Amino acid sequence: MRLPANLRDALATHGFESHEDYGYALRCLFEQPGRQLRCLAIEGDCGRRKTAFANALSAALAYPHSLYQDLAVPAGAAQRSGGDDSADADADIHAPSALDRLLSDACAYSEAEPTLCVLDQLQTLDFAEHIRLHRFVQSGEWHSANGEFIANPRRLTLFLISEEPLYHSLQKHSFRLWVRRAGYADHRYRAGEFALPDAAQQLIDALDPLFAALNVLPTHSEYARILDDIHARVGNADELAQSIYGWTEGISPQALHSAGCRHHLTTATAVIEDYLRADVVEMASPGAV
Repeated sequence: MRLPANLRDALATHGFESHEDYGYALRCLFEQPGRQLRCLAIEGDCGRRKTAFANALSAALAYPHSLYQDLAVPAGAAQRSGGDDSADADADIHAPSALDRLLSDACAYSEAEPTLCVLDQLQTLDFAEHIRLHRFVQSGEWHSANGEFIANPRRLTLFLISEEPLYHSLQKHSFRLWVRRAGYADHRYRAGEFALPDAAQQLIDALDPLFAALNVLPTHSEYARILDDIHARVGNADELAQSIYGWTEGISPQALHSAGCRHHLTTATAVIEDYLRADVVEMASPGAV
């Protein structure tokens, strides 16, 4: 599998922003020799950030066939909309599980073209299903009530997402990747990254202590929205707090409104007022264009 020249930008295009470069981890996954199916165990902070990463990576890698299943959703739940409950119950007895349907389709597609299969919320499966998955990864053979299906290990890749540790033997056959929210120390923004003049760096510098206290760094698009609010809408510390909370993933409202963060918000608001006032004076000066 060929990775995009700029994986970080490709992921952002498909809805997942990060300051990290996952290229090396993916090369470890795809370039490792072997005859077994390639499995990526996507771990990370709680929430659906892992799912967002898996779906963005799937789109960025441009697999001809990309299959996704949230295993927490009962099979057929999305299709059922009233009718005879007894008939539905009888159909459920004979219908293949969501896992059976997904992996049988994945095996079929992999006969001819590269295929990605994303299994989300694995912790909801019975332990026996984890054992079946391990056997499938080892042998490339999926056995179900509907028959036996053979995967092409050179063309089928599995992404595994679970809120609990994977079954040990399944984990041993997977490459682990940790997807985390951006911490404050990961990056330092410069005004030029947002097409702002050098003088605007004081706004970013004023916000730094606040994000350090929160241990959160907004993504580039989140920060751009905050800066737009600062230039056009923010008038006091409460409004600044609302903009930061409204645009930034992973911020605790309790932490944002703590005494320490309140101090940083007040200090940053004063810097913002001085910057905007100076900007207005400069625009109003006789020599301004």
